Amino acid sequence: MSGIETPSGAAVVIGCMDRRLVGTLRLFENDADSPMTLAQKLGNLSNLYKVHDRNYEELRRLITETHGKKVIILSNAGANVRGLEATLKGISKTDGISRIILLPHNMCGGMSLVAKGLYEHATEESDAFFGHLHGSLYSAALTSGAELKDVQEKAERLNPDIQREAAGKFSKSVDVVFVDLNKINLNEEGIEHYAIVALPGRYAVNFNGTPRDQTYGIFGLTGDTKIDVKIAGDALGIHHFIDLTVKGGPRKKLKS
Repeated sequence: MSGIETPSGAAVVIGCMDRRLVGTLRLFENDADSPMTLAQKLGNLSNLYKVHDRNYEELRRLITETHGKKVIILSNAGANVRGLEATLKGISKTDGISRIILLPHNMCGGMSLVAKGLYEHATEESDAFFGHLHGSLYSAALTSGAELKDVQEKAERLNPDIQREAAGKFSKSVDVVFVDLNKINLNEEGIEHYAIVALPGRYAVNFNGTPRDQTYGIFGLTGDTKIDVKIAGDALGIHHFIDLTVKGGPRKKLKS
């Protein structure tokens, strides 16, 4: 195991950077600057989700179990554990890791990028190119004669198990909840999308002043998140970046 599992260490929550997942990730925050009681968290969760199914109940359980404890929230394209290895190794050394919670989702921009590469090229070279994102197991998504949307859906179904395996290097306690974005109440009125790029910590506070449901969150060490900034700019078409990676520095635009 790459990390040293510490029962008293931090619970690390890893989600996709997608703006539609930010509302869920915020409910795991226990930062003193943005305090919420457990009742407030669970009430917000109930209002956020249109359907209270098994996955909703799992989220409710995990938010309850981590409330009041040290929680570090990370997010990148596709909830990709491999892309956050340096960040996780750093957390293992400074805080220890007690458990990892993974929140991948459907209709994922990162998965569409992976699927597009596999679908168009279907070669080992293509797989190697996307290795920085998810690794060779995605070659299993290829099916003779499959449509692009089918490849993406298959990749999304494979993603939770791939990320669970990768997270196992850092903790024996790994929970995975697949989030169905169709079951979330979202405000889709905004046209412009933004992206926050920040170091781990103070997840909810870093979104202050940004439009609700319009802001992507890229949280990890700078070396880990460079590819996610590129994906957000080149593949998702985001033009407005706010760089918070310099501690105490100003909120500044960041080029992709």
